[in-house]
Amino acid sequence: MRNDIKELWNKACAFDHIPPESKFVNFSIENPYVKDYNKAILQNQQKRQKQKVIRGKITRFDNQDTIVILTIERDNITTMIPFDHRMFQHFIEANPNLKIGDTLEYNKETNTVTLDDVQQ
Repeated sequence: MRNDIKELWNKACAFDHIPPESKFVNFSIENPYVKDYNKAILQNQQKRQKQKVIRGKITRFDNQDTIVILTIERDNITTMIPFDHRMFQHFIEANPNLKIGDTLEYNKETNTVTLDDVQQ
Protein backbone atom coordinates (compact mmCIF):
# COMPACT_ATOMS: atom_id res chain seq x y z
CA MET A 1 0.00 0.00 0.00
CA ARG A 2 2.78 2.46 0.90
CA ASN A 3 4.49 1.92 -2.46
CA ASP A 4 1.21 2.64 -4.26
CA ILE A 5 0.76 5.85 -2.28
CA LYS A 6 4.32 6.97 -2.96
CA GLU A 7 3.96 6.16 -6.66
CA LEU A 8 0.69 8.12 -6.90
CA TRP A 9 2.29 11.03 -5.01
CA ASN A 10 5.22 11.06 -7.44
CA LYS A 11 2.90 10.95 -10.46
CA ALA A 12 0.70 13.75 -9.10
CA CYS A 13 3.76 15.88 -8.36
CA ALA A 14 5.24 15.21 -11.79
CA PHE A 15 1.97 16.14 -13.49
CA ASP A 16 1.99 19.57 -11.80
CA HIS A 17 5.79 19.97 -11.97
CA ILE A 18 6.12 19.95 -8.16
CA PRO A 19 9.22 18.49 -6.48
CA PRO A 20 8.06 15.23 -4.77
CA GLU A 21 9.98 16.10 -1.60
CA SER A 22 7.70 19.12 -1.05
CA LYS A 23 5.87 19.10 2.29
CA PHE A 24 2.86 21.19 1.30
CA VAL A 25 1.40 21.15 -2.18
CA ASN A 26 -1.62 22.40 -4.05
CA PHE A 27 -2.38 20.11 -6.96
CA SER A 28 -4.23 21.42 -9.97
CA ILE A 29 -7.86 20.53 -10.59
CA GLU A 30 -6.81 18.84 -13.85
CA ASN A 31 -4.39 16.46 -12.09
CA PRO A 32 -5.66 12.94 -12.87
CA TYR A 33 -3.73 11.30 -9.98
CA VAL A 34 -5.15 13.30 -7.07
CA LYS A 35 -8.40 11.33 -6.77
CA ASP A 36 -6.57 7.98 -6.62
CA TYR A 37 -3.95 9.39 -4.25
CA ASN A 38 -6.61 10.69 -1.83
CA LYS A 39 -8.48 7.38 -2.02
CA ALA A 40 -5.28 5.42 -1.25
CA ILE A 41 -4.51 7.69 1.72
CA LEU A 42 -8.03 7.20 3.10
CA GLN A 43 -7.83 3.41 2.71
CA ASN A 44 -4.46 3.38 4.45
CA GLN A 45 -5.84 5.40 7.37
CA GLN A 46 -8.85 3.08 7.69
CA LYS A 47 -6.57 0.06 7.65
CA ARG A 48 -4.37 1.54 10.38
CA GLN A 49 -7.43 2.32 12.50
CA LYS A 50 -8.61 -1.28 12.20
CA GLN A 51 -5.21 -2.45 13.38
CA LYS A 52 -5.76 -0.72 16.72
CA VAL A 53 -7.71 -3.84 17.66
CA ILE A 54 -5.78 -7.05 17.22
CA ARG A 55 -7.43 -10.46 17.47
CA GLY A 56 -5.29 -13.54 17.79
CA LYS A 57 -4.51 -16.80 19.54
CA ILE A 58 -2.38 -16.87 22.65
CA THR A 59 0.94 -18.54 21.85
CA ARG A 60 2.92 -17.97 25.06
CA PHE A 61 3.23 -16.30 28.46
CA ASP A 62 6.59 -14.93 29.62
CA ASN A 63 7.02 -14.01 33.28
CA GLN A 64 9.65 -11.26 33.50
CA ASP A 65 9.71 -10.28 37.20
CA THR A 66 7.36 -7.29 37.45
CA ILE A 67 5.64 -7.83 34.09
CA VAL A 68 4.15 -10.73 32.18
CA ILE A 69 4.31 -10.68 28.39
CA LEU A 70 1.36 -12.38 26.73
CA THR A 71 2.05 -13.15 23.06
CA ILE A 72 -0.70 -13.56 20.47
CA GLU A 73 -0.45 -14.44 16.78
CA ARG A 74 -2.67 -13.98 13.78
CA ASP A 75 -1.77 -14.38 10.11
CA ASN A 76 1.93 -14.81 11.04
CA ILE A 77 1.91 -11.47 12.89
CA THR A 78 3.11 -11.59 16.48
CA THR A 79 1.89 -9.07 19.06
CA MET A 80 3.32 -8.90 22.56
CA ILE A 81 1.03 -7.54 25.28
CA PRO A 82 2.72 -6.40 28.52
CA PHE A 83 0.84 -6.89 31.78
CA ASP A 84 1.81 -5.59 35.19
CA HIS A 85 2.28 -8.74 37.31
CA ARG A 86 -0.60 -7.86 39.67
CA MET A 87 -2.92 -7.04 36.77
CA PHE A 88 -2.06 -10.33 35.12
CA GLN A 89 -2.85 -12.14 38.38
CA HIS A 90 -6.30 -10.51 38.44
CA PHE A 91 -6.74 -11.40 34.77
CA ILE A 92 -5.96 -15.07 35.54
CA GLU A 93 -8.26 -15.08 38.56
CA ALA A 94 -11.10 -13.76 36.39
CA ASN A 95 -10.30 -16.36 33.70
CA PRO A 96 -9.06 -19.46 35.54
CA ASN A 97 -9.23 -21.71 32.47
CA LEU A 98 -7.07 -19.42 30.32
CA LYS A 99 -4.65 -21.44 28.19
CA ILE A 100 -2.41 -21.36 25.15
CA GLY A 101 -4.56 -21.37 22.01
CA ASP A 102 -7.39 -19.25 23.44
CA THR A 103 -8.42 -16.30 21.29
CA LEU A 104 -8.42 -12.74 22.55
CA GLU A 105 -8.76 -9.20 21.32
CA TYR A 106 -6.27 -6.54 22.31
CA ASN A 107 -7.14 -2.87 21.86
CA LYS A 108 -3.86 -0.95 21.60
CA GLU A 109 -5.58 2.39 22.05
CA THR A 110 -7.33 1.57 25.34
CA ASN A 111 -4.95 -1.22 26.46
CA THR A 112 -7.87 -3.56 27.08
CA VAL A 113 -8.00 -7.31 26.52
CA THR A 114 -11.17 -9.23 25.77
CA LEU A 115 -11.23 -13.02 25.67
CA ASP A 116 -13.33 -15.14 23.32
CA ASP A 117 -14.47 -18.70 24.00
CA VAL A 118 -12.84 -19.08 27.43
CA GLN A 119 -14.67 -21.68 29.42
CA GLN A 120 -15.40 -20.41 32.95
